[in-house]
Amino acid sequence: MSKTAERWALAGTAAVAGAVIGVASLRARRARDNRCPARGTRLLFIGDSHAVGLQGQIAKLATECRVNTSISAIGGSNISTWQASKMDPLLEQARPDVVLVSLGTNSFGRNDPDKVKQQIGAFLKRARAAGARVFWIEPIRVPFKDQIGVTAMWRQRVGRLDRYPSRELELERSFDNIHLTPAGYAKWATAVWRRMSGRTRVN
Repeated sequence: MSKTAERWALAGTAAVAGAVIGVASLRARRARDNRCPARGTRLLFIGDSHAVGLQGQIAKLATECRVNTSISAIGGSNISTWQASKMDPLLEQARPDVVLVSLGTNSFGRNDPDKVKQQIGAFLKRARAAGARVFWIEPIRVPFKDQIGVTAMWRQRVGRLDRYPSRELELERSFDNIHLTPAGYAKWATAVWRRMSGRTRVN
């Protein structure tokens, strides 16, 4: 092969390699975009001890997707915790497009359904008035009954498309059969993130 032909061959190989890399990069970018909220999305994640368990993987996914995320997770909290005095400063500081919520389980044993229902409504009204979409993470299965229908209250208020049906997931449990192992929380968070991202893409 002449030197000229050899140079052309090398140039052609480089061009093909560049094209392959370009296609791979494009596919990776599209895959990332398909599992990420729209760029520039601001996320506020709040909730109970399950939010404490979920927050590490949520933060990791948010970083990968370049989503500006604020997290406030309080073990043992319920909807009464997240009323005006708690939420107003968070909403003002985070200015979220999406409020991701992990609440419900700690209200299962309450005996004041009217108050719980009113507080859920007030919470959602406050978040939506701040310009945010609310995405609710349904409680996972637990070994005690939802005595006042908390799950139904939330479902009625947020609708089918703005919630994640956590009871459908098989998740690795911790010793108390209420909380999860780190692997269980990572699996749950990833599933929630993918569903939420499909509802928060604003192009």
